[in-house]
Amino acid sequence: MEFLLDPGIWVGLLTLIVLEIVRLKEAFRSAKGIVDHEFSQEVIDACREADEARQQRILNGETTFEEEDAALMAEWRRLNPK
Repeated sequence: MEFLLDPGIWVGLLTLIVLEIVRLKEAFRSAKGIVDHEFSQEVIDACREADEARQQRILNGETTFEEEDAALMAEWRRLNPK
C-alpha cells in the first residue's frame, strides 16, 4: 500500500521538524550558558559526553526532552535523598 501526501503537507511537516530542531538547539545553547556560568570547567568536562549523548538522542527522536528531564530528575533524587 502506497502512502502519498500532498507536497504542501510534506513541506509543512518538514518545516515543523526543522523548527523543532532549531528550538531544541537554542534550548541546548541556553542551558550551556547557564552551566558555563554555574559550574567549574572540570565538572562540565566530566559531564560533556553524557550531555552530548542525551542531546543527540533527543534530536534523533529516540527520546523526548521530557523523558530525558524525568530521567535526570530521578537520578538527582536518587543521589540526594531527603
